Amino acid sequence: MIRLVEDSPVQTMPKANAAIFPACGNRHRSTAGVKIDFGYDLLAGIVISHSLHSATEQDKTIGREFLIQLLKDDLVLRDTGYFSLAEFREIERLEEF
Repeated sequence: MIRLVEDSPVQTMPKANAAIFPACGNRHRSTAGVKIDFGYDLLAGIVISHSLHSATEQDKTIGREFLIQLLKDDLVLRDTGYFSLAEFREIERLEEF
């Protein structure tokens, strides 16, 4: 059963936002961008989480908070940017109860 979906697309922003929402730049100029982390419960049809992050923050760091939403027998769909062996272990522990 597919219940939870999570993704963090990046949106480019004007350079003036670089101090608050830095993105991957180079030595010559700053860039700005925002990641919009979005979690959705497909069965209930509701948003379960959403947050803004700098474009340089890794998905696997952002995705840690998503685990508190999990229930036994949930299937979570995320791309490989969220990959973390520690999180797989936590998900497996849910099956023990």
